[in-house]
Amino acid sequence: MPRKQNMAGSTSLEGHEFGSFHSAFGSEASSPESSPQHGRGQALAMAMAAAAARRVTNRGGDGGGCGQDNEVGGERRPRATESPALKTAEFGLRVLEVALCLISLSVMVADQTQGWSGDSFNRYWEFRYCLAVTIIGFAYSGLQACALAVHIVVGKRLISNHPRHLLEFAMDQTVAYLLISASSAAATRAEDWVSNWGKDEFTQKASASIAMSFLAFAAFSLTSIISASHIFS
Repeated sequence: MPRKQNMAGSTSLEGHEFGSFHSAFGSEASSPESSPQHGRGQALAMAMAAAAARRVTNRGGDGGGCGQDNEVGGERRPRATESPALKTAEFGLRVLEVALCLISLSVMVADQTQGWSGDSFNRYWEFRYCLAVTIIGFAYSGLQACALAVHIVVGKRLISNHPRHLLEFAMDQTVAYLLISASSAAATRAEDWVSNWGKDEFTQKASASIAMSFLAFAAFSLTSIISASHIFS
């Protein structure tokens, strides 16, 4: 009988101690200020939720954004269309366009012969048309080359990506179509002259200028493809 009372007493004492421990632990768990481990766990959960939200935002930006940067592991990486190799290739094409248009318009302006059989490009609208278009191509490609050089050196652009890509694509297409139109018209005129009067210094200079304008058209076609890749990437 005394053993049963002792056992009952010890059981009640253990129950009392367990209840006290449970109440103390429950009060600490209910108050985050008194539990550093609970505070660290809550901060970790908030950080994981923020990282998941960033990943969802980045996936949505990749599908619809144009010219934006991707964030991978907390590091911002440029899109493929802004790679250094592509920018270098585009800059090289812009410089090539400037050189070809400059050569074409210079040769066409110098296409004037003297003497009783002398002639001038200014007498034929096809040659004047070709000269005007090469001047436009020279000015536009020169501005684009300067802007791209500033972007490569400084890393900033004056116009945001999407409007700039649309403008570049439209201008590249327009100048390319004008160049092929003017070059074809001038080539037809030069061929007609050769078939009627034969080759001379006048037609040779005209043919050289037309050939440079055709090459400029090819360069603008390549840059228009790059501009399209910027838009639809």
